[in-house]
Amino acid sequence: MKKNLLLLTGIVFLTTILIAGSCKPVVQPPEEGPKKVKIHLKVVKEDGDKHLKMYDSNKPGTKAVDALETLVMPGDTVVWEPTILLSRIKNIEKIGTETKGNIITMDAEPVPGTRNFRLIIPENAPIPSEREKYEIKFKDRKGRTWTIDPYLRIPNIE
Repeated sequence: MKKNLLLLTGIVFLTTILIAGSCKPVVQPPEEGPKKVKIHLKVVKEDGDKHLKMYDSNKPGTKAVDALETLVMPGDTVVWEPTILLSRIKNIEKIGTETKGNIITMDAEPVPGTRNFRLIIPENAPIPSEREKYEIKFKDRKGRTWTIDPYLRIPNIE
């Protein structure tokens, strides 16, 4: 009887291990739909003029001075955010353009309680869209106003 109980316990134990080992964790499907794209801003000085060193959350390792081209999709939220340390930006006055396009249909709005600005890309923006130039108007720590012209673009999704 003791041998049968030991054998039965061993079988139950092995069965439990096999069942537990065959279980797979639940994998969430990739996030589809609108996402938040952050553009980080920092003032740099070159040849006596102030410029913006920028990178976005799509490619955080790729930095550009003044000429960043950020890829967005319809419905995405774009947030411009001065870097946390040493951004050298006193305040952002405006992010927008005089001539509205398919991607930038209005000026970005300030996010209350922060130094950030936000723009929602229209759901009906065509795919692909030509890159659109916009202006970032900001004041440096000395109170001088500067304007930089980067781009937003909706790529082809094939």
